[in-house]
Amino acid sequence: MITSMTPQFTAYHPDSVADMAASVELLNRLKPHRASTVEETRGRLAQETRFQLYLARTDTGDVAATLELATSDLDLEPMLWLAALVNPDAAAPQQLLEQVATIARSWAPNEASGATRPVVVENDADQLAWWTAQGFVESERLLQVELDLTPATLPAACDRTDLRIVTIAERPDLLEVAYRLYREGKADAPGDGAFDQPTFDRWRSDNVTLGLQSEHELVLLRSSSDHAAEIPVGYASLIARKARPGVIRHGLTTIAREARGERLACEFKSLLLHRAYELGFTRIGTSNEVTNIPMRRVNDAMGFEPMPAMLILRGKLT
Repeated sequence: MITSMTPQFTAYHPDSVADMAASVELLNRLKPHRASTVEETRGRLAQETRFQLYLARTDTGDVAATLELATSDLDLEPMLWLAALVNPDAAAPQQLLEQVATIARSWAPNEASGATRPVVVENDADQLAWWTAQGFVESERLLQVELDLTPATLPAACDRTDLRIVTIAERPDLLEVAYRLYREGKADAPGDGAFDQPTFDRWRSDNVTLGLQSEHELVLLRSSSDHAAEIPVGYASLIARKARPGVIRHGLTTIAREARGERLACEFKSLLLHRAYELGFTRIGTSNEVTNIPMRRVNDAMGFEPMPAMLILRGKLT
């Protein structure tokens, strides 16, 4: 148990390597499935319209809590995003969360308490009761799942000769098609996806050229009946982050609207898993909104194992 009077949050800039490292260390220790690095965290936050980081230390130097605040005007519904992490050994965790709410109000009063911009809290279930008591409601629950990539755990390889996947690096002419399929999939997915529609330039920066991670943007192609052409019918991404060597994540996986109902999702997923294995990765993870029953069934059929869920809460700090 960290024995100290309630620590106070202090703002710091991401150029403060020691503070950033302390913040990342707490995240990696408490939430290893969401592990990050200083470089990745700094790069991610630097892309937001406005952001600030806070760290609460005890009088003995222990990290009691961390806080990220960020706003972005790129979403269809601009919001204040808040992510707080409280050390379970810290004294007075409720007082720390009260500080979080106070900081959010003062940091961006127009966004945080006004009628036009809700506050979105990214968290696991450990803070759910406190935020619920403040009037926040759960708007999205992302079920995290992972699968070991071994010959014994891989699903049967797709044997359809009319399907193949290509990367944007291999087919740069498909870049705009990939973006269209991405937006289509985000708009149709359960949860808050419809509010998260980045511009083409932002999507390209985040997903195609971001140097902090190895990104493989993939398009599923299906041969036409006469084999004279290949038609894009799906989109997915595989993301390898430095924080978890050997582990790759696949982000949004979607089938084109006009091709849905043709049982392509399982075939596409099988192709993705085998591609990740061929790239040398030993484990793969992904997440789905709890109400996305079709994709959850696909993941269950592939043998994915559950990890701690990520909650998205919405409310107003009044």
